[in-house]
Amino acid sequence: MITAEQIEKFIAQAHRVGDAGLTVCSSGNLSWRIGEEALVSGTGSWVPSLTKEKIAVCRVADGEVLNGVKPSMESGFHLGILRERPDVDVVLHFQSPYATAVACMKEIPRNFNVTAEVPCHVGSEIPVIPYFRPGSPELAEQVKAALKDHNSCLLRKHGQVVCGKDFDQAFERAMFFEMACRIIVLSGGRYEVLSQEEIDDLETYIGQETMSTFLAVDFGAGSGRVIAGHVVGRQLKLDELHRFPNRQVRLGGHVYWDFLALFEEMKEGLRRAAAKYADVESIGIDTWGVDYGLVDKAGNLMGNPLCYRDASTADTPEEVFARIDEAAHYAETGIQVMPINTMFQLYARKKENEAWLREARHLLFMPDLFAYYLTGVPGNEYCIASTSELLDARKRTWNMPLIRELGLPEHLFGELLEPGTVRGTLCPEVAAEVGLSPGVKVVAVGSHDTASAVHAVPFRKGKEAVSAFLSSGTWSLLGVALDEPVLTEEARRAGFTNEGGVGGRIRFLQNITGLWILQCLVRQWEARGWRADYDFLIAGAEQVEDVSSIDVDAPDFKHPADMEKAIADYCRARGTKVPVTQGEYVRCVLQSLAERYRMGIQQMNALLPRPVECLHVIGGGCRNRLLNRLTEEATGIPVLAGPVEATAIGNLLVQAEACGKIKNKNEIHIII
Repeated sequence: MITAEQIEKFIAQAHRVGDAGLTVCSSGNLSWRIGEEALVSGTGSWVPSLTKEKIAVCRVADGEVLNGVKPSMESGFHLGILRERPDVDVVLHFQSPYATAVACMKEIPRNFNVTAEVPCHVGSEIPVIPYFRPGSPELAEQVKAALKDHNSCLLRKHGQVVCGKDFDQAFERAMFFEMACRIIVLSGGRYEVLSQEEIDDLETYIGQETMSTFLAVDFGAGSGRVIAGHVVGRQLKLDELHRFPNRQVRLGGHVYWDFLALFEEMKEGLRRAAAKYADVESIGIDTWGVDYGLVDKAGNLMGNPLCYRDASTADTPEEVFARIDEAAHYAETGIQVMPINTMFQLYARKKENEAWLREARHLLFMPDLFAYYLTGVPGNEYCIASTSELLDARKRTWNMPLIRELGLPEHLFGELLEPGTVRGTLCPEVAAEVGLSPGVKVVAVGSHDTASAVHAVPFRKGKEAVSAFLSSGTWSLLGVALDEPVLTEEARRAGFTNEGGVGGRIRFLQNITGLWILQCLVRQWEARGWRADYDFLIAGAEQVEDVSSIDVDAPDFKHPADMEKAIADYCRARGTKVPVTQGEYVRCVLQSLAERYRMGIQQMNALLPRPVECLHVIGGGCRNRLLNRLTEEATGIPVLAGPVEATAIGNLLVQAEACGKIKNKNEIHIII
């Protein structure tokens, strides 16, 4: 029985093919064997934006369609290959730019071993077969025969077909095929292949190659995970080792993070890494922004860190800006005023217990705090520190005049570390506890999770290209990467912030309430025993048209006890239609988010020299196809989904560069 999770994976892999630029000449098609059945992209579907309504379920043995969806006309050779090759579960067919160009050459190359980084193809010819009428039995038989003893073939004047035991292997082969074809095209057909002796030497070398493992510890507001990354050639391979929940704890009128529990979960991830890999080289940690912990002179943690959703800072901005000029303040810091920001948190703590604040020795943002208790070395990473509203945006240092004006203890603000700086190595006691070597480095990455995520975005190259990013999760962070901050009064009034990025970049963005509202609804419905899986909810929302919009950034939705009631009350107070069904609530939230993104893009365009041309949606929210579609409709620009694991990828890329395994992120062409 094919599950909803398997269908979601199939869709994600289809989008992955599209994200890699392998379907630019036509829609392409793909298939995946699951037991005695196979998922096949449907007729008329566009692989880069494949939906579950366009997925056919076929019996492999005889090709019978089991769910009423007409499969691709090329399903004949897909199913034929799956029947012929029990070692193959995935088949991809597409017209990528360079493979198609080679397929149209008057003289087709006979051997594709044109690069030392094509281990799937070295030394073996790629069959070239005529392209018959689409969907014809002749074509199916030719492709099936060609792939009986090969993993790839070229269809004359058409494109390529590749297969593999799983999606990762098929995708790898497809990318290597395209790379080889690129070399052939760019050389004008004047290329040389590897000799058999060179191939044998290469394969020996590859077999002996030592792999380094990097660990990304990614803490989100709702969950955390530890992901291993391996750099091999031009590939970054990911392996999720441990995933765990994160939650806020209410106690004594405040809202806290359970740092001790989170630290233990991180150690569990490190234990799993130690048990699986003997070559762990470094660890990088990223978290949400603004929150911090205090450490005393003896190295003790002075209580669990407060959560940014704590209500104690609600009125603090008014008090602060009674002392300092808000416009002049923005011209220095470039940070969007939000009560959650560290500056306001510290001001509130000072009012509450100034002596306690002065007793602290180090102020450490959440990733700095985790790193401190791994290494014993304090330090503030620049990207996460920039979320505090306490940096000079131009100088990229602490704004000490501001800190003095607010009466905050100057000694709390330590050395700023650039991403890529080695913080230290594991304390011997921690290393012994988790089973890793004490020589494992802890690297300062883009420690604000959005900084790491943006570092992984495959932005268009060239000065004329303007691509925006939307980091979509509990929060939505919508912006562009710039070389210098934008500190104008217009930017301040539009609610833009200038946060630090990897490689000296500035993330010029708006902080927008993201999927938090939907996440709260899901938790409520689950607690009632209602069905609340995302497939079900999105399907219901797709059937809804007439819904009200809400201001997703309104204080009503910050942390209500009952999110459903908060939405209903908001609509009722404004005389708009109150949602009734789950589908109406979900559509209301997603449509409101899309409208908010439209407004953000419009505001951004008014401040940039050229308008934004496309939007890269990254993070877990990029899987929400309905939200992506609504956003594309609202903004009028292409929405490109992925990568989903952008934060972990960006984290790992910084580590790999810091440890000398790559020169820069552009060396990585494939992520699997």
